[in-house]
Amino acid sequence: MNRKSRNLSIVVISLLLMFFIKPVQSQGVYVSGNMGMAIQVFPTKVETFFNVNNDNNTVRIQQPAFSLGGGFMMNGSIGYFINNYIGFDLGLQYQFGSKVSFSQESVILTQTELKEMTLYARRFSFIPSIIINAGDSKVQPYFKVGPMFGYISQYLDEKITIDTNTSNKNWKYSGPMSLGLSVEFGLKYNFTEKAGIYLSSSFSNMIYKPTHADVYYGARNGIKNDDYLKPFEKSILFVDWSDDPYNAAPQEPDKPTRIQSQSFSYSNISVQIGVCYQF
Repeated sequence: MNRKSRNLSIVVISLLLMFFIKPVQSQGVYVSGNMGMAIQVFPTKVETFFNVNNDNNTVRIQQPAFSLGGGFMMNGSIGYFINNYIGFDLGLQYQFGSKVSFSQESVILTQTELKEMTLYARRFSFIPSIIINAGDSKVQPYFKVGPMFGYISQYLDEKITIDTNTSNKNWKYSGPMSLGLSVEFGLKYNFTEKAGIYLSSSFSNMIYKPTHADVYYGARNGIKNDDYLKPFEKSILFVDWSDDPYNAAPQEPDKPTRIQSQSFSYSNISVQIGVCYQF
């Protein structure tokens, strides 16, 4: 390499370093927004959710573990950096959960009954957290951690087919706010002193324990009939302990069905891309 080429290389490298290492002021108020996809982790088994298959008079039962934490999510946050490295963040998250399906087939004499169940949820969460920047250049790695307060709307679509007859029940679960943990790692690129884009990966861990479930729509052969359902057919009360966890014993018709408490995993790992603006 001759002297002129060496000098040109030094100039180019110096310009690149100035571009990427130039300090960026982070102190002050900022807003951000992103969207991404999550996959389920830490799946768990839930007593009444299993698959049953009848094949040549052989019954196969499988109870898969699952989490309802997967799916598409949107996030927004507002925060304040007390200096270039440490700040406080209040995040809001809305998640459209992916669906988990089960089928249970039983044969009684010459009749085959197929019960199909689909579980899914919508989750709205508040995430107050501490955020730490690893640098003050145009490219900034960061780390964020905090508790996660989740308000969950969980649904179960149930369809039973016996020969040519079908019945449908759509259930909505209700319960208290759930508490979890959120951890996020990201890399932000500031293309101006105020605006930037970022790529992040986050992990959240949350368990939802509903207290009851109710039918909000019922139909038989396509004709709405939930007004005629008895209390034990359209309401479930989850109790801390039950000697009949699979709901096999006869139920009192004028009371909700009582079954053992169930816990649903909402844990996930996600990847997001977003934009941010510093005021």
